[in-house]
Amino acid sequence: MPANQAEYSIQMMSRTLGVPRSGFYAYRRRPSSARQVADAALSKRIAAIHEASKETYGAPRIHAELADDGVFVGRKRVERLMLAKGLRGVSRRKFVVTTERDPRVRPGRPLPPIRWTAPSLPVRRMCYGRPTSPSCRPGRAFCIWRSFWTPSAAA
Repeated sequence: MPANQAEYSIQMMSRTLGVPRSGFYAYRRRPSSARQVADAALSKRIAAIHEASKETYGAPRIHAELADDGVFVGRKRVERLMLAKGLRGVSRRKFVVTTERDPRVRPGRPLPPIRWTAPSLPVRRMCYGRPTSPSCRPGRAFCIWRSFWTPSAAA
């Protein structure tokens, strides 16, 4: 409500929001809570640590510095207060490609094409099972015709 007080009256805003006007005025008269006072003091300390680190420390390091000084607060509270003050630590740079191709240089000759097919392979009959059994004949389930590649066969 205080942010829009220049444009709209308190009476109209309170009626629109469905809250009593007296609640707004009581809020303005009320002193700051203990948590708000502690957050203000902690924010000053966080800003001092951030300034001392040449504005490089982020929330984890500031949290560690505060713990070393005997101030035990949560890391997320430090993050929240840093965000409210607009403080950010320095993050690592992203990888940047530094090699630039010289447009005046002709590319090398293309590589020979890759032959993805195997050379013609000799076909040999493999028989799984006992060779004397009647099932080990061409056309039977256990008789398999397979291609075998050996260095001598490729030549």
